[in-house]
Amino acid sequence: MGEKVRFNFRRDVLNWLLLLGLLYVFNLCQLTVGSLGQLNGANVGKVLSWQSFSFWMARDGFMTLKALLFIYLGATIGAHRLRTNALVKTWLSAIAILLTLSLVAMTLNYEVGGTRVFDSLFIVSRNAFPMVTGLLIFVALAPYLTRLLERPAGVIAYLAVLVFPLIGNHDLFLWGNGISLRGVILLCTAGLLVRRIQKYWQALALIGTWLIGALLTAYMGWFSSSYHGDLATMARFIGIGSPFVILPAVGLAYLLMRGTATTTQAPLGFRRVAVPIALATIVLTTSAPFQETLRKLLDGRSMTVSPANIGNLMLWALELSGVGLLVGGLLGAMVSASKTVALADRRWGNSTLLVALEDVWTHFGLFCKQFWQHYWHGIVATCVIAILQAIAVLSTHQSLQMVNLMQTPHMSIFWFTFILRFLTIFFSSAIILLVFWFILALTDRYWLSLITVSAVSIVLSIATNIKIGARSEPIIPADLAEITSLGELLQMVSPVLLAVVAVGLVVLIGLIIVLERKHGWYHSPWYVRVWRLALPIVFFLGFQNAGHPQTPMHNLLINFNTYRSFSNQLLASQENGLYLQFAYNIDVVVMAKPKGYSKAAVTRIYDKYKALASSLNQTRTNSLKDQTFIFNLSEAFSDPQHVPELTLNEDPISKIRALADTTTYGYMMSYGYGGGTANMEFESLTGLSLGNFDTRLSSPYSQLVENLKTVPNISQGFDYSSAVHPFVGTFYNRIGVYKKFGLNKFVYQGSGYKIIDQKKYGSNKYLSDKTAYANALKQLNARDGGQFLNLITIQNHYPYPTGMYPDNQFSASGSPFSDESKTQIATYAKGLHYTDNEVVKFMAALDKIDKPITWVFYGDHLPASIYDAVMGPKTSVQMHETVYFVYSNKYARAHGAKSKLTTRPFAGTNDFIAMALTQANVKVNAYTALLTEVEQQLPTPWIKIENSLDSSTYGMRFINNNGSLVHYEALTKAQKQLLNDYQIIQYDITVGKQYSQQLGMHP
Repeated sequence: MGEKVRFNFRRDVLNWLLLLGLLYVFNLCQLTVGSLGQLNGANVGKVLSWQSFSFWMARDGFMTLKALLFIYLGATIGAHRLRTNALVKTWLSAIAILLTLSLVAMTLNYEVGGTRVFDSLFIVSRNAFPMVTGLLIFVALAPYLTRLLERPAGVIAYLAVLVFPLIGNHDLFLWGNGISLRGVILLCTAGLLVRRIQKYWQALALIGTWLIGALLTAYMGWFSSSYHGDLATMARFIGIGSPFVILPAVGLAYLLMRGTATTTQAPLGFRRVAVPIALATIVLTTSAPFQETLRKLLDGRSMTVSPANIGNLMLWALELSGVGLLVGGLLGAMVSASKTVALADRRWGNSTLLVALEDVWTHFGLFCKQFWQHYWHGIVATCVIAILQAIAVLSTHQSLQMVNLMQTPHMSIFWFTFILRFLTIFFSSAIILLVFWFILALTDRYWLSLITVSAVSIVLSIATNIKIGARSEPIIPADLAEITSLGELLQMVSPVLLAVVAVGLVVLIGLIIVLERKHGWYHSPWYVRVWRLALPIVFFLGFQNAGHPQTPMHNLLINFNTYRSFSNQLLASQENGLYLQFAYNIDVVVMAKPKGYSKAAVTRIYDKYKALASSLNQTRTNSLKDQTFIFNLSEAFSDPQHVPELTLNEDPISKIRALADTTTYGYMMSYGYGGGTANMEFESLTGLSLGNFDTRLSSPYSQLVENLKTVPNISQGFDYSSAVHPFVGTFYNRIGVYKKFGLNKFVYQGSGYKIIDQKKYGSNKYLSDKTAYANALKQLNARDGGQFLNLITIQNHYPYPTGMYPDNQFSASGSPFSDESKTQIATYAKGLHYTDNEVVKFMAALDKIDKPITWVFYGDHLPASIYDAVMGPKTSVQMHETVYFVYSNKYARAHGAKSKLTTRPFAGTNDFIAMALTQANVKVNAYTALLTEVEQQLPTPWIKIENSLDSSTYGMRFINNNGSLVHYEALTKAQKQLLNDYQIIQYDITVGKQYSQQLGMHP
């Protein structure tokens, strides 16, 4: 029980000095002769000599000192007649210590393994820490062992257990090296003998047995070297389980501990933390996962056991002692002050383990009821968090099968999620828990915190499912930039679903009010609120560097077997869970540094392509500022005839398809399926390739552009530039991006610039392409001379409901497609048909304008969701191919522009600047000469399959002129050098010092 003891300076200081001294000596022994040390006798020769004898006796002395800490533990536990309440406290302290050390080790070493969490929680059943299991068994048996050793027969039996293994030279009782389940029980039981010593001479006699061991060691060395030619059996009597080690340690313990911890007069605070401190110190240097971590740290410090390094080892031993003191002391004090220990102390403070077990068995129903009364807050929160995590993970699926797994696409999502990926999903649940703790720490309101977290989690799960259905990708941090367009986003959601969510929120608010009034009593101590507040902050700050190897969060995530690819965000969210994948995307890595990047390299590249520009310009006659360029992103425009197993009753884009014979025409490789509009726009305007970026950079507009000092883009080549988008302008941070790009005007709904000829087809809620082209013509005719216009349409945006267009003549067929998908495809085809007609009309209008105009038209991606039935690994490339063409009007062709280029049947949007300049016969500079060389000599960069912080080319893939995948290794030497030049400039612009911009490398 917790009786108070008056403070005694001498006694209390001696208690702490003894404990700290034992911790230090134990750690020093572990770093020298223990499992972390290298003093193993391999270099002391094969013949008995003073050198070999001195070594083995020094090792024997270290073993005796190591045994002291275990004997101290046994003496401390046995001295206070500890009962079941002590077992509960030791067990909880062990869980807290092991869990804390395991998590810390995982942040330092990625090879520890996340299952150590379960090893820490289920100490006895998993027995991954046998030393701790042995200590718990000893605590349970201590009252019985104490009574046994109070009898002479018990002492004799214990001595016999020590001696018998020496006779046959076999470890009869599997003591091992002492750091085992049985070994710990053996050593701690020796601590109970300390109380049997009454006189100093008895202690000295026990210490004297060490000399007997020394004589026997010398004899065995002589015998072994004489008859076997080596010293193989010299250490027969030297071991931590030997009586010539344990008995001297018992005598030494008596002398050291006399008047301190061997009496019940030790201060209560000391008794609460002494065992946890010793436990933390022992497991830190003896348990496998922590040993491996310490070895890595020792290797990192270049520490070896040698006379020259003894000072560093002594300092390291002091540091380890400090860790054990801090972890064990803090957690031991917290456990001692916990409600669980107080309840155990009240109920079983004077009961043995058997009596306590009988009490639980006899009153099991009452015990369960009381357990619920005391812990229902935690039980309810755990169950709710588990349910929320399950909902969040399942929301990332559109099927009951793992269709995104290439090897086993028919695997059940439940088996995959809750069995195969259990460890990762378990870790992902910690994110919900930490958010709950954070809100709870701020409000100290249980129901408010739990229901708020539940509501937010459910809404995010629904939003994720909707987004995946539309764009095949989960919600990521870059999507938060779209919060400014919340009203427009909600227009894309079913009104019924919005109504359900609104009603649900009202119900939840009412539920919070009712529960807080009726069951709102809840109060956490200030220190609990502090760590609940601090832990989430530290945890989430760690994600800022989660993508960088050897950082704490990166190591932790590897230990929990996280899926670390960003090229397939949907599969990653299914592997890791929605929230873990979201957090993983916080660390935005732009791109790896290319080989050879420096200011000198940038200057060399500038000079190289400046010379190439001079060569190219010998055959080019036009100036960019005199031209008018239109870059036209056509929302979700693609060729339905290019979709596998799909047949339409007639061609919806026959007029555009006919352009292939007379103008530059081909397929454009999109980086998104059903989405990714702004990424294609970024490539087209800058000439930079997403294939060079790390895949964690999911949205350059939202994550990169506004953080850069300058961003080279095609508008810089003109005296005037503008953008037209007949929809809201806040999506993808366009307003800020266009300002950074230097555009003079951005026409959008709500911009203050009037959008003329506003027309919608059928019940489509988006303005038509007719409207887009009417406003483009208005801008073109508003100014004389050259200009740049970025035109983004909206008409063919998802969704494609049945009956949206009246008199729809299109119908779709194909066995993989459902009836619902076929009607949606027909609706989409009708929209394409409208676009087909408007494109031809706009082309005719351009031909009537007497100034050189070059028009780049491209679809940004295939439509969302309607082709999902044929989207898979084998069709992935084909399902990312949209249509593009480059057209120069009659006036431009009459003044040097070309009609048709044939160099790029499969292009990337990063090629469009170079292609437009080539077709318009416009002179180039160093930057656009580089882009021209990339367009003409490199296959089109495409989606990376893997990232590396050390290699800018690792995981790169390309699409060649045949539409086939090509990996980096297949490039020629010249192509690799060109790619390196391209990457150095892109890195310099987006991550580096922008030396290229100081040289004027922009369009």
